[in-house]
Amino acid sequence: FAEALALGDFVPSMVRFSLLIIVLTVAALVLWSDSVNGDHGHIQQLLGPVMNEKTIPLFALVNALFEEMEFRVVVMNALLPYHALDSISLPILLALVLVQAVLFAMQHVAGGFPCGRVGFALVLLWGFVLGLIRCWDRGVGLVYVIHVVADLTIGVLLFRQQRECGESKKD
Repeated sequence: FAEALALGDFVPSMVRFSLLIIVLTVAALVLWSDSVNGDHGHIQQLLGPVMNEKTIPLFALVNALFEEMEFRVVVMNALLPYHALDSISLPILLALVLVQAVLFAMQHVAGGFPCGRVGFALVLLWGFVLGLIRCWDRGVGLVYVIHVVADLTIGVLLFRQQRECGESKKD
């Protein structure tokens, strides 16, 4: 199980790919938030009131840690142990990565960010890409960094919406 906690190889091509995924992730989250006019669903009521300059980084670091431990460490290691990465066929690897991505998206669809059908599709694709990065880089370091940036973005969007709602109530 220790190999499942490896940070990864941080191969330069994977680092560049991860930077691209970070840019696309932030853009997708902002576009989704704007497309629903800030109606982020249940998570807005739950976390919006507590998001501020101090809590957003804490939220991002802790939430990303727990979700990566759950999905890219525990679930993926159960489906696809590290020792099997070199011997498994590509179609099987892709199917197993897809399984963890579906589980990850199902967790987010009802109360996560983004939520709803579009949110499910976005999280499914994102979870799939994170699973591939975990396999290709042989660790969770890059996926954790990507996830932290995503959660920082989510925290800022929740905070922004909360502040806008508060300002509109004052008017």
